[in-house]
Amino acid sequence: MAKLSFDAICQYSEDSIRQCRELAHYFKRRCQHELEFYKTATKNAPVASGSKGKGTVSGSLGTTPLQPANVAEHDSPTQGTSLWSFVDTMCSQYTKTAQLHRVWAIHLATTVLEPLQTDIRGFEVALKAHVERGAGYTKSLQDVYTSLKRAKAVYDGCQSAVIEAGSALQKARQNPNVREKDLEKISQKAVALQEKSQMAADALQVCQDICNVAQEDYYNSLMPSLIEEMRQKEEDRCYAIKRFLTLYNDLEKQFADARMTLHEMSGDQIQQIDIEEDLDVLRKETIAVVHEDRAQDAVSVASLLNPLKSGRMLVKSGEVLASWKNRYFCFMHMERRLYIFDGEDALCPRDVISITNASIHALHPSYFGKPHAFQIIYDSPDKSTRHVANLAAESATETDCWMEHLRKYTYCCATCAASFGYRQETQFNSHLVAGESGFRPVRSFQLMIGEIKDLPTFNVAGLRNRLATSPST
Repeated sequence: MAKLSFDAICQYSEDSIRQCRELAHYFKRRCQHELEFYKTATKNAPVASGSKGKGTVSGSLGTTPLQPANVAEHDSPTQGTSLWSFVDTMCSQYTKTAQLHRVWAIHLATTVLEPLQTDIRGFEVALKAHVERGAGYTKSLQDVYTSLKRAKAVYDGCQSAVIEAGSALQKARQNPNVREKDLEKISQKAVALQEKSQMAADALQVCQDICNVAQEDYYNSLMPSLIEEMRQKEEDRCYAIKRFLTLYNDLEKQFADARMTLHEMSGDQIQQIDIEEDLDVLRKETIAVVHEDRAQDAVSVASLLNPLKSGRMLVKSGEVLASWKNRYFCFMHMERRLYIFDGEDALCPRDVISITNASIHALHPSYFGKPHAFQIIYDSPDKSTRHVANLAAESATETDCWMEHLRKYTYCCATCAASFGYRQETQFNSHLVAGESGFRPVRSFQLMIGEIKDLPTFNVAGLRNRLATSPST
């Protein structure tokens, strides 16, 4: 059983070391792949528009222009825009990613691969020593068995000779023709053989005792101790491999965290891309925009005298992609225009909303997740499309004030104006005569409510009375 156990643990240790060599080979190939990626990525890295060789992305797919090569850096119309600045940053981050692969490969080689290869050599030397010790113990026991076998053969030969001598002596005594002298010789020979047999028996007993001691030592001391050493060595090897795998996993995590940091930086920069700002640069510096009123480009905050209402609000164009911007607003009721500026000292408006044909709607806080919001739906300058501007004031009072001032000059018909207590016959809203606005009067409608959030409780009976006494629309 001890021999089988020794053979089993030797086979297990050999297979374990083979697995260690395969693991080291995997780490080595991983380092090579990462370095190959670094070399290929560095060779084919995209070139940002702000670097040498500006304007191209070189790679296996050829050369793709980012911008015309003959455009000087200061003449580039897209320079400084958030969108194309991010593209330059993305190109530089590609090189940083390649550097990460190289650094990771170096760390893997120095902290995992090389120490593992050193330990594997130690594992192989230790296993060889254990196998040689086990073979030595086994050979010593086999030598004892051989000595015992030889002593047993000698003893058996002596016993056979004693039996033959005894038989010959008995026959000689029974034969009357045998002389006394010959009988004496036969008797002496039988006695000598018996003495020799006794000596062989004593030698056999000594060999048997030696064999018993050797077996006891081999099976109960030498081999169990050797097997325990090999088991302990295998345990140490397993913990060493676990430690290397932990180091490898930590390196992988650091590598993934570094790459994730680059991705998060890219994600944050993508979120900071402001298409409106970029297009505003296009509008201001590149394209001469033909507006409904070309003189408005020369309008500054200081040139707007006695606005009916002014102040800062948040504005969001559209409902999905646009972000909220803090702007300064001036409502010129005589012109029925809402001017939007970057700030109180702006020299020209960012946008102008004509409320000649527009509608104002309050927005529930759940719509954008922002309180005190309302919406303006207005015509484009050529009246071909409708635009939406979502605004949010600092407080409910400010929102009510803005909506009240705007609604005085923006109702689509006299009935709607009258429902809010405003007269149609004024110099500012004479355009509200029914039929001029192009809106079709709505006498009734059906509203299907799918979900209501944070709706305050109210008196149903009071609401019915209010609806019954309100003007018919």
